[in-house]
Amino acid sequence: MGIRARLAGLAATCCVALALTAPAAAAPLPGDFFGLAAPDSFDASPAFQQWLLGDQKAVGGQVMRQIFDWSRIEPARGGYDWAAYDSFMTSTSQAGMDVLATVGWPAAWASRCPSGPNPWSCPPASYADFGRFVAALIGRYGPEGSFWTANPSLPKRPIEAWQLWNEPNLRGLWGGAPNAAEYSEMLKAAAPYIRAADPNAEIVSAGVPNSYLSGAVPMTAYLEAMYAAGAQGAFDTLGLHVYCETPACSIGLVESARSIMNAHGDEDAPIWVTEMGWASAGRAYRFVTDLEGQAANIGELMGELVARHEELGVRGLVQYMWHDLSPQTNSTDSHWNHVGLTYLDYTHKPAWTAYRSHAIDTAPPETSIDSGPSGSGNGPSASFEFSSTEAGSDFACSLDGDAAQPCVSPQAYTGLADGPHTFSATATDPH
Repeated sequence: MGIRARLAGLAATCCVALALTAPAAAAPLPGDFFGLAAPDSFDASPAFQQWLLGDQKAVGGQVMRQIFDWSRIEPARGGYDWAAYDSFMTSTSQAGMDVLATVGWPAAWASRCPSGPNPWSCPPASYADFGRFVAALIGRYGPEGSFWTANPSLPKRPIEAWQLWNEPNLRGLWGGAPNAAEYSEMLKAAAPYIRAADPNAEIVSAGVPNSYLSGAVPMTAYLEAMYAAGAQGAFDTLGLHVYCETPACSIGLVESARSIMNAHGDEDAPIWVTEMGWASAGRAYRFVTDLEGQAANIGELMGELVARHEELGVRGLVQYMWHDLSPQTNSTDSHWNHVGLTYLDYTHKPAWTAYRSHAIDTAPPETSIDSGPSGSGNGPSASFEFSSTEAGSDFACSLDGDAAQPCVSPQAYTGLADGPHTFSATATDPH
């Protein structure tokens, strides 16, 4: 948050003293960078939701990722039931929490497999119908939404980011046959409806995992196929789900996605990690560790992606999920029941503390000047090396009290006049 420097007692040219300067402007994190998902609490009472949102704010959550279930909101064509989502938006607005809406799950009338056992798991029969549905959501909860007009006493926190579908590279979420070209056509068909409803809306692609499930399309292959099908421009932000064995592996998925995007000229499009996490119990699986391992992995992943958010173009991280659905002692059930930051009774796991330590950063970085000229009579040139205790910090340097300018270590100066000079370096972390 702030700036401090630890001086090494070095000297440059003749008689150089080291001093502090004012903070430099770092590349800040977006205001909705840290997110959470709590789908099991959606139908809770308003009072419980308010308590829950208070704890989610306390851990540093800034945005809730919530499924906007098409089959629930529009069970029959043209007939909208807003009640549950009005209640949810009331709770989040009162809590001061933003919402990332993930839209999907068609009813039978809108599904490509209307007579199947799970119509919600198939793509839309009409991509235009899907686009009209998202536009209807914007008309209800977007910046000019009727919900806000009808509830003027609520703090207005409209939905501005819309994620279209979830994990379409899995068989179970694209009618049994993932197809990046089809998904791209849906994006391209829906985008004009969204742009017309809210020209400033952020269109986020579905979160794409690198799954080993049978029939799943690997993440890199799916992204390449999306670009080959012309998806670029139909979304503003790429969604990723970075489940992997280790934090390094998860970061590697972000690096791979960034490389593919850059290769296709999409350098300016950010990445939103809309699901991340590990399980602290459950039957053995590649995402399963223990309580300490879950906390350590979450902390390492968050620390690295915060530090490299500008380099990798990461605009947000969403922890999936908030709450365990089974006792920690259960070692035989699904790992998805153990990926929460809280136990079954909503008390805090070690991962809660790890998440908070990165989402709420009140510790300023320490800046060290590590090397430079010593003594006097060193001539008209000088070079300094410096570092920060927080990875991802930006630096600013000043010579002789001039305005601090962005710099990187080592910083060299030439043409210095005889006499004493003062060099200073300051660090600002991403928070």
